[in-house]
Amino acid sequence: MEERTVKKKPLKVAAVLFILHGLGEMTALAAAFLPGADLFMADFAGQEFASKLVYMAITGVLCGIARFIAAAGLLKGRKWAIAYGIILAVLTMNNSVNMVPFGIVDFLFALPVLLILLSVWFGREKAG
Repeated sequence: MEERTVKKKPLKVAAVLFILHGLGEMTALAAAFLPGADLFMADFAGQEFASKLVYMAITGVLCGIARFIAAAGLLKGRKWAIAYGIILAVLTMNNSVNMVPFGIVDFLFALPVLLILLSVWFGREKAG
């Protein structure tokens, strides 16, 4: 059976985007514990958002770890990492609408990753 070779450059780009996105999510935890963060968030995004700040920061760390795992697999050219990255990108895009205003940044990271990974997965195949 012929094994398909995967181009490494698009996978590296997707991995870098995953790493940057993961780092951004990890810094949210540190920001949650800064003095006055809860007051800033209440003014900026509303009281309901501020009440969930620590929960969202911890969730962000877990998502950041998931992105690092995907990035490590992509850098090694693993097929499972492509599928895993597609799933992460789709879930991120789906959940980004619930995380206004920060979900906009999530969406902007997830969309190019999704497009890159889908193009790597399907290559130059034509529909039909």
